[in-house]
Amino acid sequence: MITADEILKFGTFLKPHGIKGELNAQLDYDEMEITDFGCIVIDIDGIFVPFYIDGVRPKSAHTELLHIEGINTEAEAKEFTGKTIYVLRRELPENPESEDNEGFYLSDLVSFRIISDNDSVEIGTIEDFDDSTENALFIVRPSEGSGNHIYIPATDEFITGINPYERTITMNLPEGLTSLN
Repeated sequence: MITADEILKFGTFLKPHGIKGELNAQLDYDEMEITDFGCIVIDIDGIFVPFYIDGVRPKSAHTELLHIEGINTEAEAKEFTGKTIYVLRRELPENPESEDNEGFYLSDLVSFRIISDNDSVEIGTIEDFDDSTENALFIVRPSEGSGNHIYIPATDEFITGINPYERTITMNLPEGLTSLN
């Protein structure tokens, strides 16, 4: 059985394309090809189910047309509309930028808790990240207070420690950063 901590969000199915079961998919990563993975994983009624891709065609700069093995009609493809595409973390390529290959991808840190290095207070949990600009940001659900997300720069300058076993990141953040919305 595949669990949530074994997968990484890779994209989203938009809508069927044509009548032969192809799906229009928006993929989140330009540096990795979906065909580099043995399978994709889809949440079907709360269960993570593997599916195998038997065809990929480019559609635009940010979308591809995928054909999933066993999905052969528009009606079957329609069931996937809006569903998140996941891949297995164990199939991710090693980080080429890390000299000792002991570094972390931003995606590895999703669901980690951020702890303030200054006062050991839990700031919140990383729900996602935004790496669409040169300065990547953690999107954090705060532990207390308003329901608004906090955007924290994902920079080595602020990170003082990462504990993968406790799934925590210790950060030394500038005063007032977490109160910005």
